[in-house]
Amino acid sequence: HLLLTGDLAKASLLVRPRLPGDRMRPRGLGGSKSLQDLMVDRKVPRAKRGRLPVVCAGEEIVWVPGLAKGELAPLPRHAATGGKGAVLLTATPL
Repeated sequence: HLLLTGDLAKASLLVRPRLPGDRMRPRGLGGSKSLQDLMVDRKVPRAKRGRLPVVCAGEEIVWVPGLAKGELAPLPRHAATGGKGAVLLTATPL
């Protein structure tokens, strides 16, 4: 699950397949990394790599279910909406 709050909850979200050269800023990494490198590092089987959805808010990748949450996604303890609304995203394997 991923809870988006504040400005991210209002952003236009796009779910798309992975594209060559995609990069994201995984939470806790302190920088960006290519999705390809993340998948290799986390030992995602090659056959599954093309089937993972990529969730974007604008140009920023905010979540790849089963792989990583982006730096912009709030930590659960900081996810209070403050009356600004929230969006809960859930991914279910096919």
